[in-house]
Amino acid sequence: MDKQKILTSFIDNLEKERTKLGLTQSQMAKELGKSLSGYKKMIAGEITKIDLLLACRVCELTGRYLNDLCGLERSGAEIERRLPELTPSQLNFISGMVEFEADFAVKEPKTEDYVTLIVLTGDLMDGMLWDSMNFEKINVAAYRRRFGEELDCAIKVNSTHLHPVYHLGDILLISKQPPRDGDIGIFVNTVTGRGYFRKYHQTVPARLEPINGFGQEFTVDYRNQEDGKQWIPFGKVLAKMRS
Repeated sequence: MDKQKILTSFIDNLEKERTKLGLTQSQMAKELGKSLSGYKKMIAGEITKIDLLLACRVCELTGRYLNDLCGLERSGAEIERRLPELTPSQLNFISGMVEFEADFAVKEPKTEDYVTLIVLTGDLMDGMLWDSMNFEKINVAAYRRRFGEELDCAIKVNSTHLHPVYHLGDILLISKQPPRDGDIGIFVNTVTGRGYFRKYHQTVPARLEPINGFGQEFTVDYRNQEDGKQWIPFGKVLAKMRS
């Protein structure tokens, strides 16, 4: 990306962030230590460079990274972009996960042969709560050759309510890709905070069917934004490992 494209992207994102913050151009200029006329010249593209101190102030004010504001995408940028939306306790949880993964990467060079196994500390019932869990690492080298990068993590079944489809002790290999018609997915209801294993039927509205006849069938109209926000797919089951 050339200099002019970087500058244009920064200016465009600056105005978008100003709107999100609910600030007038005069207020934004004051926050950045500029005059209103200087700010207007900047967003009109009448400048050829951005002052480093101003760029730092924009990052501090908006909570976004400079490379992101400049349109320079890189791995992990979308995750970083959403971090300001989280609470301190959620950030502490993620920080612990990062330390866990980083420590394992040092101990085990072939990290691609392993995935994180999520072990819920409570009973994995229909309408499970994701508020307490432990993490382990399991070797999935044989399955990695089959599923490649689609294989993201795993969940250990710790109850009998999914019988006879899944048994106590089964390890379910999970892809974070959205489920397709006929897939068994894990859907989290954002209103109740509960998660459900359901067979996904891509009808209109979509049907979330219990996989063994136990539990309630749900419908969700993903054409309706509010309805769609209530049901977030955590991922889909790729295969099971019998422990």
